[in-house]
Amino acid sequence: VPADPTDEANVVVAAQFSIDAPGGQSIPRYIFNESSGENLGSSLQEPLNAPPDISEQQALMSFLEWVYNNEKCKSDHYALVLWSHGPELFLQPPPGRPTGDPASLYLTPEELSQALKSCEPPAGRRLEIIGFDACCMSMLEMACELNDLADFMVASQEDVPDLSFPYYNLIELFRKYGNKALPSLLSEGVKAYVSTYKDCICNHNTGMKGVTLSVLDLSNCDALKDAVGELACALLEAKENESLPCALIKARSESQDYAGGLYVDLYDFCTK
Repeated sequence: VPADPTDEANVVVAAQFSIDAPGGQSIPRYIFNESSGENLGSSLQEPLNAPPDISEQQALMSFLEWVYNNEKCKSDHYALVLWSHGPELFLQPPPGRPTGDPASLYLTPEELSQALKSCEPPAGRRLEIIGFDACCMSMLEMACELNDLADFMVASQEDVPDLSFPYYNLIELFRKYGNKALPSLLSEGVKAYVSTYKDCICNHNTGMKGVTLSVLDLSNCDALKDAVGELACALLEAKENESLPCALIKARSESQDYAGGLYVDLYDFCTK
C-alpha cells in the first residue's frame, strides 16, 4: 500500500515462519518495507537455519535478536505479534527424543516472558504492543507475565477465525497513528478486527458467533493480581462453610466461559 502523505509513521514489518517439529529446517524470514514493493521475493532475507530439536522459545529469541540488530528494522517504536494456535501458544505434536522423553515445543507464559527478557529492544526503546493472533490468549496469567515487558497486550478471549487479523488494515493504522497516538491505534485496531468479521462471516447464516478482542493496559496488572489474591484468600478462609461448594459450582456453571469451558470470565463468575 503506498504511504499516504498524511501518515505519521513509516512501517517496517519483519516476519519469521514457525518451526516444525523436530527442527532442522531452513525457516524463511522476511522484511517488508518501502523498497520491497509488496513483492514476496524481494522481501525474502537470509533464513534461520534451525538446528534439530530447537524449541519455539529459542526460535523466537533468535528472531528478536535478528530484528533488534538489523539496520533495516531500526525503529523508534516496536510491536510484536505472535500468530499461531492457542491457548498453548505454538502448540504442535512434539517429537520423541532419543531418550523417549517428549520434546515440548509450545510456549508457556513464563517461557514467553523469559524470551522477551533475554532479547530487549535497543537502548532507549521499548516493546510497546504485544499482540496474540491466536485463540483464547486474553488471560490474566499471560498479562501478569508481560506487565514489565510491554505497555499493552492485545488478545482475544474467544477463538480467532482462520482468516486471522486484518493485517492490511492494521498496517494503515500503524502508519496513521503509530508515531504518537497509541490509544487511537489500539482502539481503531480492535474496531477493524471486529468489523472484518461482523457482517460476512459471523452471522446467523454461517452460525459463527461474534469475535472478541481486548486491549489490556499492562500497567494495571499488579492491582488486578492483588485483587485476585484477595479473592483466593477469602475463598480459602471460607472453605469450611458448607454452602460454599454448591455456590461455587453453580456460579461457575452459569458464568461466561471460553475454550470449551476450560476458562471462565472472572468478572462474570464473581458477579454470579
